Amino acid sequence: MAKGSKKSARKPDPLLADAQAASAEGRHDEAERLFREAAARKPPSAEALFFLGHFLQGIGRPREAIPFLKRARRLRPGVGEIDLQLGFAYQDAGDNGQAEKLFRSATRSASDLSDAWLALGNLQALQDRHQDAAQSFRHALQVRPDDPAALINLGHSLHSLGFPDDARAHYEAAAADPGFTGIAHGCLGALAQRTGRFEEAARHYRLAIDANDNDPSAHHGIAAAYRDLGQVDQAVEHFRRADEIAPNPVSRAACASLLERANRLEDAKTAAEATLALDPRSAEAQLVLAKIARREGAENAMSLYRTLIDNALKGSLHITPATFARAQADLADLCEAAGEHAEAMRLYKAANRTNAETFAAWEAETDTYRRRVEALTAAVRALPETPGGRETVQGAPIFLVGFPRSGTTLLDQILDVHSALAVMEEKTVLDQVSEALGGPESERPRLAAALDAGERARLRRLYFEIAGRQGPARGEGTALVDKLPLNIRNLWLADVLFPGAKVVAMLRDPRDVCLSCFTNLFRLGPGLAGFPTLQATAELYAAVMALWQESRRRLSLDVHILRYEDLTRDLEGEARRLFAFLDLDWQEEVLDYRAAARRRYIVTPSYHQVVRPVYATSRGRWRRYEADMASVQDLLRPFVEAFGYADDAG
Repeated sequence: MAKGSKKSARKPDPLLADAQAASAEGRHDEAERLFREAAARKPPSAEALFFLGHFLQGIGRPREAIPFLKRARRLRPGVGEIDLQLGFAYQDAGDNGQAEKLFRSATRSASDLSDAWLALGNLQALQDRHQDAAQSFRHALQVRPDDPAALINLGHSLHSLGFPDDARAHYEAAAADPGFTGIAHGCLGALAQRTGRFEEAARHYRLAIDANDNDPSAHHGIAAAYRDLGQVDQAVEHFRRADEIAPNPVSRAACASLLERANRLEDAKTAAEATLALDPRSAEAQLVLAKIARREGAENAMSLYRTLIDNALKGSLHITPATFARAQADLADLCEAAGEHAEAMRLYKAANRTNAETFAAWEAETDTYRRRVEALTAAVRALPETPGGRETVQGAPIFLVGFPRSGTTLLDQILDVHSALAVMEEKTVLDQVSEALGGPESERPRLAAALDAGERARLRRLYFEIAGRQGPARGEGTALVDKLPLNIRNLWLADVLFPGAKVVAMLRDPRDVCLSCFTNLFRLGPGLAGFPTLQATAELYAAVMALWQESRRRLSLDVHILRYEDLTRDLEGEARRLFAFLDLDWQEEVLDYRAAARRRYIVTPSYHQVVRPVYATSRGRWRRYEADMASVQDLLRPFVEAFGYADDAG
């Protein structure tokens, strides 16, 4: 605390030394008595007043600490450590304005005190002032260039400002400090997870756990990554480990939700009830119990949802926007089943408004994605005619595409039962190979068409390397089914790497597709966003299906079109025709796909539907909401006609 350059050989204060020893050993009553005794001596000592205030602040009594720290500051003005501690006391007491003034004073009083810049940056970050926070953290790093706390906090602010690559670089720099390795890899895992790189996220969380196996946040993070990778058992193991380290309703509820989605309903019910024992206000656990009641056809399912929503509106639950939106959408489904279509649509719209709160940039992201699709359409249209006689590729994957909610999940369950097939569900392998090709995305179709045989072979190897890490285990002679509906965007690349590859395309009445996308909540996030309005959904549908039409005209892929409506009318007949197209023997077991689906973790919103018998109630569903669909009819009409639905009565 000394100011200036002069040094004095002052004897340590034995009373303060005893007080600090008592504090360190947890003897707080004794420590407070001794600190107060030291602070009461005459003449008053700034050091004793400072340590008493520091002690009171440390045991959660900041309002009592403030007067002592202020007296110390008056006795010793311009001492950065006093300003800093008084700032912390004001911050904990809820006075952020005074706290900021004192943190700034600390940075002026002791320019080498990087802790003051860190404190200021943390306060600014808590107020979502990330531009200011980033500047403060940079000042801290000028004082102490390798400070891992400053590196990590700057990474947080940079990510919040939309610079994930810069954030990653700072987290990686912090990981070099042995004391922060686990924290830094946890941050890298969270960053990867938010951008959909779940395999990378799991790798970083594993490194965080290796550094500190008792970090519950690392176990929770890796559990979420495994969940998104469809590795249910590993996810459950780590959710439970996180809860074992520090009993936490968030981990318990996440585990319950995962188990319900994996069709392990009894386990899910047990986990949800355990969550409520810890936190009776857990909305996610209540939602799991409502979902189970709905799936089991319980008479009280609707009342469970209504109670959950009513209590959420009253503020009596711990609930996230995503959970609230899901409850609204599920209740809407129940209202629709009961014939209450006006109430159902009101709830669907409310659910989408709530869901949009989870990702404020959804509209900009959706517009960006649509423009990317439109640019690819123009690029495919400009391709030269596909040369004949290109080499065939042994072991080429089968591509299953179609706009979301067209029935691709139902079909992939059927395909996955066949002994000669293994389905890779919803992995962006072609996207990753496209990125490896380099250049602007709209230029890649032209660049890919010009690749020589060696370059094509290299990218094929990369495709199978990524698929081998992310996809299912495959036995010898087993063909890979790459199921990703919006791989429509990448058929130009599939055509180059796997000439003549088989493509199975699911079509469905465009009006039913768009309505289904709107009424099934998709997780919003970077790269695509989602379908929070019917207008945005129809615009994106039109862009994607225009690309599909152009790809069919320009590319040489071997395509089999299957209509969802035909599949639900004649499951066996359509399945037989499909397997004949794939040159595979018929296996009767494929008709019992529901048994296999119950054992799988399904990542799409259809997870609870594909375990039910094939049903036709969703055909012509759009007619129940004709007034709401009127605004997008003109946009969808060309596709309704082109795909043969103009005269379909549903």
